[in-house]
Amino acid sequence: MIADDDDDVLVEHAIHGIGHIARVVLEASAQCLAALMNFIRSPHGIVSVNFPSFASYSRSDIVVTHAVLVLKSIVQAQLTSSVAGASGPAITIIERLAYRLDEMHHPQARACVLWLVGQYGADPSRTGDDVIGSGTAKWAPDVLRR
Repeated sequence: MIADDDDDVLVEHAIHGIGHIARVVLEASAQCLAALMNFIRSPHGIVSVNFPSFASYSRSDIVVTHAVLVLKSIVQAQLTSSVAGASGPAITIIERLAYRLDEMHHPQARACVLWLVGQYGADPSRTGDDVIGSGTAKWAPDVLRR
């Protein structure tokens, strides 16, 4: 199964490379974010792998986990930067990840999503139809409850 391990490492590096491009080349960030979200939506093989940190998870679980980790770092960078309007896309990413939480099987991916929802799901400066109380997104309490 050496070939599978090599493939997993290549996929991991490719996903992290896409994340790096999203952070460095601002003109390409929307395309990179869309690509990372597509990794989460589509299955990438159902072959079991014997990867030490991901033992007994399918290849699609590994791809999803790496995509979530990269998206988490991008969201953190966007929300901590001083770029105006950066919070809109970041909150949208968190919301999309939150709605897909039940499809994620690897505990590290699930933990990242829960951390993002807990950290950024409530923002007192946010207003609109999609918030309750003091700026908490309507979907955040349900995600944390699950």
